[in-house]
Amino acid sequence: MRLTDAQVLLLTEAAVLMARGARVLSDFEVEMVASTGQRWLQLGREAPISAAEWLVVEEAVAAMRAPAGERAPASASRAA
Repeated sequence: MRLTDAQVLLLTEAAVLMARGARVLSDFEVEMVASTGQRWLQLGREAPISAAEWLVVEEAVAAMRAPAGERAPASASRAA
């Protein structure tokens, strides 16, 4: 299944947001977004990305879009 335009845009936005907003993500989310992005860069629209991976990418992008302070940095939750 080829990636849709919306999916390509979401992966592009995820890459841009990771440059400045990854601190609000857990290590797992960072790795998942990076992994799916790498697959997309290597394989283009033919990159296989599962529904579970899309869910993580969508939630990570939403977290990075959120205004500062709405979601505590992932490191803060691990320290508790």
